[in-house]
Amino acid sequence: MKHTKADIVSKGEFLARSKGYYDTSLNDILEECGISKGTFYNYFESKEDYLNQVLESYGLGMNDYMNVVLKDSSKSPIARLEQLYYSLVEMNEKEKCENGCLLINFSEEVGGSIDSISNRCSLIFNGWLERVADCIQEGQEKDEIIKDMNALDLARFIHTSVNGTCAIMKIERSTAPMKQMIDTCLSLITTKSKTN
Repeated sequence: MKHTKADIVSKGEFLARSKGYYDTSLNDILEECGISKGTFYNYFESKEDYLNQVLESYGLGMNDYMNVVLKDSSKSPIARLEQLYYSLVEMNEKEKCENGCLLINFSEEVGGSIDSISNRCSLIFNGWLERVADCIQEGQEKDEIIKDMNALDLARFIHTSVNGTCAIMKIERSTAPMKQMIDTCLSLITTKSKTN
């Protein structure tokens, strides 16, 4: 059976999210993907190269999903943000709060020590912030979201706050901290004059 590079990258996402950077061994990758070492090295220079590409694929997939949710003009910007973040809650609940976000996991584990991973995490995260900021700016233009701060700063506040609860969520095996943070952030950025 011929394995494409895209297939091999795709199969590594759950493995990397569940085991982390250091605990994902080359043998784990080979077994998960059903490939030989020779096939692996035909496509990737090293484990670092492979996990960088898994991270890139994960980031693009999430970016596409965010575009779909956050550009849905049938809903208000606040409703779109709520849908986005509560969909993350649902995903984590399905996985019993064990795995979390690949980008956050890698950032916590190797951020600052492996430049290629750190730099990719930063690029991906900033791309996500732009998607959130676009939605927030639309909400500001509609007087639904506060204008005290610019859209990108508000995006950084909410996205960092919500994703920052991932570690606590995994420790407590509960999405309650994430839900509380989502509700708090949305409450703080929503204008007082917004009607339900």
